[in-house]
Amino acid sequence: MGEASTSKVRYTSTQRGAKKAIYDGFMYVFHREKKDGAGWRCDLRGNCNGRITVLRDDTVLDQQPHTHEPDWGRCKAQETRAAFPDADVAGCLFHFGQAQWRQLQGAGLAVAYHLEANEEMRANFHTLIALAFVPVDDVEDAFDALSEASVLNLQPIFDHVEEN
Repeated sequence: MGEASTSKVRYTSTQRGAKKAIYDGFMYVFHREKKDGAGWRCDLRGNCNGRITVLRDDTVLDQQPHTHEPDWGRCKAQETRAAFPDADVAGCLFHFGQAQWRQLQGAGLAVAYHLEANEEMRANFHTLIALAFVPVDDVEDAFDALSEASVLNLQPIFDHVEEN
């Protein structure tokens, strides 16, 4: 057995009410009780043998390695769903912004974006990403207004968002 970690395990529930453990970017499902705590296995158990033993004070005693990278976004989405059960968790703002940045680069606009004279372009780009904070019922109207008011060279980015 390894040495106890100082990080605490966080718990959430699945849509079916089963308990899940979240630790260091991985999610686990309950496996079995042990004399010193509980055994949990990676929730991707068909593809991964990652396991943890959680002590009664929710610290991790030992850990078997995973065959995949941690998925911080997936863990945060699960915790958000548990904390706000009526909310629709549709994606990650960071990854949405990253995808739009790749579109900007693909359109050959990255250099122009960084030019000091293109403050309006940067502001338009940021408002596109900020659409994530608009109430769902207002997104289409807000998107159309932003698209019409945006600088012309960002139109391929707006077109991409609208098509996807």
